[in-house]
Amino acid sequence: MSLGSHTRPRRVLLVYNSNEHIGMTYLSAALKARGHEVRLAYDPQVFRGEPLVRVPFLVDKLDLTSKIVDLAVDWRPDVVGLGCYTDNFRWMLELAEGIKARAPHIPLAFGGVHVTSVPDSVAEYDQVDALILGEADEAFVEFVEAVEAGPVGVAPELPTDIRNTWVRDTDGEWVRNPIRPYIKDLDTLPLRDFELFFNKVPPMEENYLIMASRGCPYACSYCAVEMYHRSYAAIGDKTRFRRRGIDGVIEELKIIKARGRVKTVSFMDDVFTGDRKWLDPFLERYKAEIGLPFWCYTYPSGLSADLVKQLAEAGCWMMTMGVQSGSRSVRREMMNRREKDDYIFKTARVIQEAGILLSVDKIVGSPGETSGDRERDVDMFRNLAPDRILTFPLTYFPGTDMVRKGLEAGELTPEDAHAISHGRLEQQPALGRLKAEPVKYRKLLIQMGLIPFARKYEPALEPVVDRLARIPGSEILQPLLLAANAVRIGDHKFNYLLKVAFGATDVP
Repeated sequence: MSLGSHTRPRRVLLVYNSNEHIGMTYLSAALKARGHEVRLAYDPQVFRGEPLVRVPFLVDKLDLTSKIVDLAVDWRPDVVGLGCYTDNFRWMLELAEGIKARAPHIPLAFGGVHVTSVPDSVAEYDQVDALILGEADEAFVEFVEAVEAGPVGVAPELPTDIRNTWVRDTDGEWVRNPIRPYIKDLDTLPLRDFELFFNKVPPMEENYLIMASRGCPYACSYCAVEMYHRSYAAIGDKTRFRRRGIDGVIEELKIIKARGRVKTVSFMDDVFTGDRKWLDPFLERYKAEIGLPFWCYTYPSGLSADLVKQLAEAGCWMMTMGVQSGSRSVRREMMNRREKDDYIFKTARVIQEAGILLSVDKIVGSPGETSGDRERDVDMFRNLAPDRILTFPLTYFPGTDMVRKGLEAGELTPEDAHAISHGRLEQQPALGRLKAEPVKYRKLLIQMGLIPFARKYEPALEPVVDRLARIPGSEILQPLLLAANAVRIGDHKFNYLLKVAFGATDVP
């Protein structure tokens, strides 16, 4: 990292909610490596729907916004960095408004996937002083070091020439700098500051999150990674995937293992199993030097039986595969996924035959999806016989190609797209055909919850499911079935999420 000299340590307050955020731990590590002081203001928001269940009354009752504002005002940071995804953007705006009301001189820098996807929408809000776009590892540190404190209570002049940033100048106009290329050598990044979140919620350390790569070779239309790649391709950087060196990943895991608290490892790479030349030596070393059970993502692109055997022998206890739809036409035309059904079944079989638990993801409500497509969903997922199914209503994330597809299909209006770009997301189906078909939606949710749990008895229960689906609110059965199934299969992640949900000891 090439950074200019700085004259004094800065105070930086990072703000986040919900789960642990790996990106923020990298930012904290980079800042601390330069001698700056970093604090995390964190709201677990257990009942927001992440990671367990959404209970709006309890979200409001337990909200920590006012305490985070107090912390920002009392600690007097040089910069506040707010990490935004679309579903927390409105909350971040409210928090920023509270800080501005009491300490208008503190610069508020908004970053994260939502900011990168729709920077013009974010820039409309007066409480936003700066935007950090794309990969922030270098840009945010440069921004922080270029902010020089002025007289007490007076807003500093913000740097206007740093790539990956948009900044208001002294006249209140936005200076829009281009993004720099992706960081190609991930081994130049510091060891992430995992204690940033562990000090807030100690049980988080039991399941260690790690990324051995950045990016994804695929371009699913509903995914933010596809949006990132388009943004970088616009500046001529067509890099889609970068992998860390094996030595660095193993060393990080050795450090966390030596602390004696980690029980499982989760590889958060978008696709962990895609690079055989890297995986073969890595898995050999992981088995010998780490030996902890781990979970990872895979893609149904012809995973070989011998590689899956290696994964199992190294400690892989569960793999998640995104199937998303039982309809090949929906996958191909709406999701930009080209895999054939037989690839999905082949991948599922080699995972199961190796003794690894199979978890699959299912998205409901793609544009143009028909009742026939949903029947194909049920057939495919029954035949896959996975150990776990995670079912989600389609979310139109801003900046993704799925928004365009939804508009063209007439299932998303321009007003809907505008609201989404400003962070107005719905947790339950409120758009497209699902809104008009609540009974069919509830039925599919219950069916997906039953398939792993009831196995061979599930088809015989369809008349009961049909009656249950006619009861408003019966979709709550799906998470209950998911929880019961997690207990049945000994799902490490479910137990971990329960501990995390109620394990906060130092918030905000």
